[in-house]
Amino acid sequence: MVFQNISTNTKLYVRKGNINIEVKKKATGDRIRRSLGLEDTLSNQALALSIQNLIEKDLSINAFDASLDKYIDKCIKVTETPDDLINLTSLWHKYIEFKRKYWSPTTYANSGLVFAKRFSKLKNQDLRFPQKIQQELFENFSLDAVKRSCIQIKAAINWGLQERIISNVKWTIPNKAFEQLLKRQKEENDINPFSNQERDRIIEAFKTDCFAREKGRHSQYYFAIHFWFLTGCRTGELLGLQWQDIKAGYLTFCRVRSQTNVGEVTKNSLKQQHSRKFPINQQLSNLLVSIPKSKDYVFVNKVGKPISFSSLITCWKRVLSCLQIEYKRPYQCRHTFITDCLKTGKLSPSEVAKLVGTSPAMIYKHYLGAPENIDVPEL
Repeated sequence: MVFQNISTNTKLYVRKGNINIEVKKKATGDRIRRSLGLEDTLSNQALALSIQNLIEKDLSINAFDASLDKYIDKCIKVTETPDDLINLTSLWHKYIEFKRKYWSPTTYANSGLVFAKRFSKLKNQDLRFPQKIQQELFENFSLDAVKRSCIQIKAAINWGLQERIISNVKWTIPNKAFEQLLKRQKEENDINPFSNQERDRIIEAFKTDCFAREKGRHSQYYFAIHFWFLTGCRTGELLGLQWQDIKAGYLTFCRVRSQTNVGEVTKNSLKQQHSRKFPINQQLSNLLVSIPKSKDYVFVNKVGKPISFSSLITCWKRVLSCLQIEYKRPYQCRHTFITDCLKTGKLSPSEVAKLVGTSPAMIYKHYLGAPENIDVPEL
């Protein structure tokens, strides 16, 4: 595994199959390197992240133990809990080790390891008292994060009971309790498409570099932004598109490229389907033929490497700010495309859903407008 280290004080790395940690010189005055005595396995990777988290916490309060024994002993002790008293972190390590052969690399990185790090931070680990675990989650995370955490904990407990790793444990917190709190409004509130005028101004700003601090800084993303507005594809589909996917009359979305907490991951399938064909109209054709050809990926930066979404976001924020347009995520390009297609009246919701790889139910629920925006026919 290659750890994506976002900390400025510590670094995890693998050497000769074992996980090591480095505490950087600027944090303590001396560079400290030590093997954690852990082989590079999934459960040990989560354990290493727990150790790193403890060290970072102590560094922030000037309570760092330079021997590192304090952190290693504390975390490794977690995995030695007797089966009849197994705690949350230990169960989760076992669960994701089992799920590894079924999960995609993206799921493993964005679910397995992310939740492992989150659960390791909890003081309440006893699965016999779920309300205490839930309360601590509420005190430290958003409501949506608590909901997702509880769903994952329940799945791990059900697996543990089935495999007879644990017994006499019952997760008593129903998912409906969270649904009542969240009111299922998050997705609806997040759909906020651009007007046609805003769309055109954004595209032009990227094309001309008019707000860039240096030439080529924004224009390197012009083709990607324009393509996004013309196809309504998902972020990973945009980043993963290669020239071999473009044929006469259509292109095929068949892979997703995304950045996770363990580095870049490419998956050769889409979110809800294996692949999706997208017809190329004249407008899209004109854009594609104007893009300089690269070796593999369609959208590359000014030095010829596949574009980075994090760098694109930086430019996106500046462009919208300079244009004095309300900030919206780049994903709103997808919502804008869907909304514009429906406005033309030339495509049914089912046809639009097929174009963008979602369900007709999602189109009807989120994109056809609230009742006040619907013209009632005279009968």
